[in-house]
Amino acid sequence: MTRLLCILTVCVYLSACAPENAVDYCRDHHLYHVEHLDSLGTFSIVMGADGVLSSELDLPPTVVTESTEALLQDPSSVYTLQTARDCTAATSEVRLQGNALTASYVSQCGLDNKIGQLDVVLFDNMASLEELEVDVVTPVAHKHFAISRQCDRAIFRLE
Repeated sequence: MTRLLCILTVCVYLSACAPENAVDYCRDHHLYHVEHLDSLGTFSIVMGADGVLSSELDLPPTVVTESTEALLQDPSSVYTLQTARDCTAATSEVRLQGNALTASYVSQCGLDNKIGQLDVVLFDNMASLEELEVDVVTPVAHKHFAISRQCDRAIFRLE
């Protein structure tokens, strides 16, 4: 009986330590990212030195529904951008490639304009989208990260 009690005590101590050592999806996302690349959406935004802002969104077939194409026609249902000065309204083009959708947006933001914040509102409008890999390139910076419904903030460590 004493030996059983001793084993149970050790198990309780070990299990009490488990949460600290448990894998955290958001913190350890780099361990899983490669495994689910084919089910991710990707979103790239490039602001050129000429002030043209070009973005492209690719969605995998697993998240595309009948209403997705119409949703993507309106750039404001995909992203909002805070810049130092206003940009022109974005033009959009949505293409079906196989079962996947690609949406492209172009707007003129003017020379020397700066991106202050990017909000991907697509998550609010598309319940089937779980994660999106984002690439933002400006004349002075390059940011690459993922946004996941499971995480409170952007995930910068992907590899």
